Amino acid sequence: MRLTLQSELSVRCIAVFAEMAWMERRPELGQLCRAACDSGLLDRDAIEAVLPGIPDQGVDHLLNACLEWGLCDDQFHLTHLGERLAETDEAPIPEQGLYKMWIIDDPAVGCQILAVERLSSSWDLRFEDPHPLKNPPPCHQVFTSVIDDRKFMVRGFPANHDELECLEMPTEAHCQLLRVYDFEQERQQTLLTGQIEAPLGRGLCPIQQAPEERSMPLFHWVEHWDFGTQGEWDPKHHWLAVPLSTLSDREKDHFEKTITLDLIEIPEQGIFENVTLESVPLGPQSAAAAQVWAMDCFDRALAKNGSPLSYSAICALFDRFTVGTPLEPFHPKMPSKEELLQKAQAEGDLSQYWGWAAAFDLALDQEPEINLDAYFEEDEALEEQIPLEEDPMQPGRHYLSPNLPDHLTLFCNTRLAMQQLVDFLVLGHKPRRVLLCDRYVRENFAQLKLFVAALRNISSDLEIHIWTLKPNEDYAGETLLAIQEITGIPAQNYPKLFGPKKMHSRYFFVDCGEGQGFCWAMTHSPLHGRIRDACPYPGPTTPLLWDDMQAYLLCEDEIEPRLQQWFKEGQR
Repeated sequence: MRLTLQSELSVRCIAVFAEMAWMERRPELGQLCRAACDSGLLDRDAIEAVLPGIPDQGVDHLLNACLEWGLCDDQFHLTHLGERLAETDEAPIPEQGLYKMWIIDDPAVGCQILAVERLSSSWDLRFEDPHPLKNPPPCHQVFTSVIDDRKFMVRGFPANHDELECLEMPTEAHCQLLRVYDFEQERQQTLLTGQIEAPLGRGLCPIQQAPEERSMPLFHWVEHWDFGTQGEWDPKHHWLAVPLSTLSDREKDHFEKTITLDLIEIPEQGIFENVTLESVPLGPQSAAAAQVWAMDCFDRALAKNGSPLSYSAICALFDRFTVGTPLEPFHPKMPSKEELLQKAQAEGDLSQYWGWAAAFDLALDQEPEINLDAYFEEDEALEEQIPLEEDPMQPGRHYLSPNLPDHLTLFCNTRLAMQQLVDFLVLGHKPRRVLLCDRYVRENFAQLKLFVAALRNISSDLEIHIWTLKPNEDYAGETLLAIQEITGIPAQNYPKLFGPKKMHSRYFFVDCGEGQGFCWAMTHSPLHGRIRDACPYPGPTTPLLWDDMQAYLLCEDEIEPRLQQWFKEGQR
């Protein structure tokens, strides 16, 4: 979601007599200020530490210069300018003269100097009719010119009397304040745009300024905005819960739209009217609405495709709108083959009915009966533990025995208990630690409890680590506490570990101890099993209804480096 606000700022141009300072690179002074940072004193001892053997006259000269330039006060304490010099090696070199200044003064940005130009003494400027300098720009604050990026500051406005005076100068400069709010990153970017007079009367040139960014609780503000009849903001999921009837087909398929709000308030920045919010995330108002939404998108996609599809291809088409979208937390139900055929028959679409019937009958991807126990019944030794054999070509590297399963396929609507799935994934081992890396754990606490209970049935003292997406700020404490209460170990932040934009399969890493372990990559979450029948107290052996999922064992060089690091850290 993105909000852009633009406001016009008034630019005034004045000619004024001032004492300025231009920032120039002086690394020797930067070294001197860095030496003074520990004690906070820019005194004789600090100078002699940097310049051993310097005569007393040289020390006095440096101290006077530092005092004059404002690097220290009269008690030789380092000032903020001295601290800035220690960081940047930029020293304020003072001068006096007549200057032309372009100034903006607005509550949104404060009083700022956009640019300064030295005026030649040959200019015919008459000060017989000066104007009072109202709201003078702040002194001892470093500004950056929007013309040439030079840094400068005003040290003061010398005057023969108490009242400061200036000459008002004509200007064609215009300036806009552009504020861009990125809700996904919860950051505000502020930028000045427009045009300003170029030096020496060379016309107008564009205002050049690097954008300023800062973190802000943007989603917290949205909770207090009135969306009217357009929908209701969901503070937990950070989307606008909307009636499906108000959306276009494109908005339904992409789960976002652009909306206009009559009035919003941004704390400490003001009240704004008729603002446009771009790419507002959309979600359903209820589980029933999510099912209708999913079927609407699904039906239109089927109609657009035209040709008959196998049932697995139809399931993949349904997943396109329900997996990784705002519909996913509500678990929309994929129609069975029988339901699809009944629907086509009820609608009188015989061509589609017979096309599907033929495709379903002739398909090679019929759903098998899943019996994971069969993997372990053939060899009684597997009931105790499946050995990890050492690769003779690379000692210390382990791999699974060739006769062991290295992949798992679950078809849509497969019935399988969580205990069966977990028993298969640990391959008969009694792990010391496991790691589930799944960016949607926060939405599946009920399934997480079943997952943990199934693991605890295998090993009661097992460490269960969870890496998931950073929860919503307003629910961070609640979410992390809920995960920790279930697993006993705090969850880790997925973006912090892998980067904010990196997305990948889910991972399940099994640490068997003594340097042995293996890692599964999964195309779907192992927490997406749904309770098909009414069951108030589901347990690890309760049959669940699953989506399509592929799980396969990774070779060592295929495992994410960050996951390998987790495994190695556990061996210390």
